[in-house]
Amino acid sequence: MGGFSKVVFRRSRLPSRAIVCAGVYFPDRKNAFRRSFERWERLQGNWIRYSFARREEKDYVVIFGVYGAAMMLETVQLLREGGVRSIYMVGSMGARSLPVGTMVVPTSVKDKAGVVTVDDPNASGASPDRTMLDLTLKELATRRIPYAEGMISSVPAVLHGIKHVEEHVRKAEGIIGHEMEGSTFLHFTMKHGITAGMLLYVSDNNKHSIIAGAKGIRQARRKALNSAAGISVAVLGYF
Repeated sequence: MGGFSKVVFRRSRLPSRAIVCAGVYFPDRKNAFRRSFERWERLQGNWIRYSFARREEKDYVVIFGVYGAAMMLETVQLLREGGVRSIYMVGSMGARSLPVGTMVVPTSVKDKAGVVTVDDPNASGASPDRTMLDLTLKELATRRIPYAEGMISSVPAVLHGIKHVEEHVRKAEGIIGHEMEGSTFLHFTMKHGITAGMLLYVSDNNKHSIIAGAKGIRQARRKALNSAAGISVAVLGYF
């Protein structure tokens, strides 16, 4: 195991399963995941926040505060060093027309954040593990949760100001939404032989901005996060 992972997580070895909640950390994100576990240790960490948890005699590490492609890359490398073999990412995305709170299953993620193409100039994106994808769809069907699926793209930042990326966000055909971490997450987990899946929910669209705080919008986001958290734990339980 690598020394950096041991310093960050204060353990000589991590559980084989990890959940990464992408985006800024808020206490309600912790609560969304905590209710899915039988045992939950107090949140730790300063750079990233994390907790060790258990469900049905299986151990997990759950990570919060992973914001942007660079931080996602560091997190994947730390988890790899610690011996994690399966990772599930939960995050939010902006959409053109999908309502806030819609669950989204990415079938592939196009890279506009730059990290993937720096590592491999021939790569344009990545896709989730097929078994993880199928299990995600199964869980959504079992819970009777409506969803959208399709290609999304990862951009450098919410306020990146890069003209060709802005043009891509406005006009790219076949892209149903945009976020910041997905392409990096899928590319580097695949590169290191880590089984990876992901589930997103719509946090903003052309009608409601990412900072929109109307009660109905907040409730839709919260409900979607709770659903995504439960599904992530259930899917990882197969591994």
